[in-house]
Amino acid sequence: MLLSNLIAFTFYLLILPTSFGSSEDDYYTLLGVEKGADSRDIRKAFKKLAVTKHPDKNKNDPEAHDHFVKLAEAYDVLKDPTKRNQYDMYGKKSFEGHSSTKYHSYTYYRDQFGIYDDDPLIATLGREDFSSSFGDTIWFVNFYSPLCSHCHELAPEWRRLSKSLEGVVKIGAVNCEDERDLCWELQIQQYPSLLFYDEKATMFDGKVYTGIREARPMELFIMTHLAKVIDVPILKGYPDYKKSPWVIFTMPKFNERDTLSSQHLRLKLAAVLKGIVSVGFTENKDFVETYNAARLFTAIFWKHNENSSEFAFPLNRIDHNGLADEVLGLFPSIKRMDQEDFQDIRTQLRIGADTPWLLCFAMEGDPRNTIMMKKFTGKLDKFKIAEVDCIKNRALCNSLHIPRYPTWAVLKKGGAFEMHTGQRTLHSIERFARDAQEATNIHALSPQDLQRIMMEGTPWIIGWLLTGCPPCKRMLPALRKASNHFEPEVIQFGTVDCAQHSHVCTRYNVNSYPTTAIYNASTVYTFTGESNEKSIIEFIQAMKSNYVISLTEKNFKEELDEKPESVLYAVEFYAPWCAPCQSLQPEWMKVAQKLSVLKKIKLGSVNCDLQRELCTNEGIRSYPTIRLYPMGSKGKNTMAIYSNPNRDYASLRTWVIGFMHTPMVNLDGTNFRHNLLSQREDRTWVIMFFAPWCGYCHEFEPEFFIAIQRLQDIVVGGKVNCQKDGALCQREEITSYPTVKLYQRIDGVTRVTSGITIVAYTQETLYAELKVYAAQAYITPVNHDEL
Repeated sequence: MLLSNLIAFTFYLLILPTSFGSSEDDYYTLLGVEKGADSRDIRKAFKKLAVTKHPDKNKNDPEAHDHFVKLAEAYDVLKDPTKRNQYDMYGKKSFEGHSSTKYHSYTYYRDQFGIYDDDPLIATLGREDFSSSFGDTIWFVNFYSPLCSHCHELAPEWRRLSKSLEGVVKIGAVNCEDERDLCWELQIQQYPSLLFYDEKATMFDGKVYTGIREARPMELFIMTHLAKVIDVPILKGYPDYKKSPWVIFTMPKFNERDTLSSQHLRLKLAAVLKGIVSVGFTENKDFVETYNAARLFTAIFWKHNENSSEFAFPLNRIDHNGLADEVLGLFPSIKRMDQEDFQDIRTQLRIGADTPWLLCFAMEGDPRNTIMMKKFTGKLDKFKIAEVDCIKNRALCNSLHIPRYPTWAVLKKGGAFEMHTGQRTLHSIERFARDAQEATNIHALSPQDLQRIMMEGTPWIIGWLLTGCPPCKRMLPALRKASNHFEPEVIQFGTVDCAQHSHVCTRYNVNSYPTTAIYNASTVYTFTGESNEKSIIEFIQAMKSNYVISLTEKNFKEELDEKPESVLYAVEFYAPWCAPCQSLQPEWMKVAQKLSVLKKIKLGSVNCDLQRELCTNEGIRSYPTIRLYPMGSKGKNTMAIYSNPNRDYASLRTWVIGFMHTPMVNLDGTNFRHNLLSQREDRTWVIMFFAPWCGYCHEFEPEFFIAIQRLQDIVVGGKVNCQKDGALCQREEITSYPTVKLYQRIDGVTRVTSGITIVAYTQETLYAELKVYAAQAYITPVNHDEL
């Protein structure tokens, strides 16, 4: 088995394409950015090139225009999430035939393009960032046009505001020349437009700011809102009943009055330290005299120690970020983890330790990372926090394929390791850590991990994802949630970052993102459902249940050559590298699952990569090939081939059951009463009234067929075409389609039960309800229910 898996793995590497375009034409290469670059990095890279490569600056270069058109085209595609995903899937081919990209003058890129792109305190938001950033913190966003003079006049005040509120709220900017669709969607009608978003807002809940557009009035507007949502209590006495740490302000350092500026200072600090340290204000005489008698300090950092006795530290800074740094500096130092520590901790987690670790992989000691890690010590109380210096531990960071610095990751119970790929903000990393630590059965996979998985042949479901791809951002949480429903012994979950490991993804023929598939030895089942927890769970359960029989040279003869006449057998012949085969797999599995209630139907599959001789002997010349060996035929002496180009579940199901012996009778105005009333024996009829033009009728008919097939020993099924026999349907009071009626002949009398309640168009529901009605000795009429 190991040898065959190795051969199959090597075969994949040989037959799959390596790229879809030359590197010199690659959009990422043209702009000099990585595949995982965010929208801000892409804008900055393009701006840098625009002011040096513009034709206006290179008039003596005859190729300058053509080269700059390529740069502008690359930027136009990569800045847009939809176009970028299309490019990542299909390359430049998907944009062939489009009109050539236009570009602005040199002065536009030098003086107007991206007013705030270089400001570290202002987040320049694109469509992708905008839709994923809201809902957990306060935002104040400036929608502007670089061609608008008022927008340029506002810029210094907007920068001043961002500096004053650094760390308190998020200050953002949207360039509506670059993000026309986004601004149109949000109905931005003038520039600049300033929108305020509270903590629970979605991207469509912004409130328009109509006040004075100067830093001070705008800050007052923000502080008024903060005062409503952040509590800075006045402490009447010693806060010794509080076991958590406090920053306690007494009186302002240089002023005997409690001024508005000092109130704002407390409020800002409370916002920065929210969830870590409480902030309060006291005028308690004993406390003031004990800790700040001379009022030399701005505030006191106060807390209990392990022996429940209080202690205090003076805080001297007079700005909120300086005070926050002082407070966090009093927290315990962050553990520095080396390679030996990492291996020991991972081993402990694999054998039973249950405390997860949040790790920051960095180059040397960056104080900003240290401050953020100390914030996490207060926010993530169920985690241990550590920093890994990748200069001192280069081998460890290389083995984990750390893509950039800093990179945050979680080491979980069971030893699984997962890296954060979203925005490097406190809220984004915190949310990632909480989600990741609960999903202990999902791993970030390296190329070496993939090779091991393919050789071992154990079942894995792998999500091939691309950083920055919006559908991937929906798939990852779904995979995490689904992973909690399965033990590792049943199936394990993995993710591959195709921005970091593009060559590996290309080898496995992954050209669209996200691609999710189950790998079980040499068998591959590609997931094509919706990116949600329920769909993924159903997909895995269908695969686990073995509804599709895996046919080999050994059991093919037993199953097919000796097939009894009472059995219908349908078989797909496929190759795992074939894209149409990958799309067919989940549909074929769903058909097998739905038809498994009919014991006389079997569905199988043959992997022609592994069963080459069998497929050759059967004359298989293309993939996928679907053959059906119907009831009434012995062995393989009768065969039908599926030729419909639509290989979806509904089409395949209809085709398969079309070869079943129908248990239904076509009824009309002539034979309706004869069949129901003239039978000597007591029996139950279930009749579907339909119209040929009714789309719901066509969807429902296979479900009706399966339910009747399951109950054929106790009911007789019938159909009435109401377009053909309108008088009959009118007499039976049929007012909507499809309508199901149940007729029973008991003790020589035919009683009619109409309007059987059907919750959904599924054979399962219909079967359960019909079984109950058919078993009753007396039928109580119920009101008609329209389907």
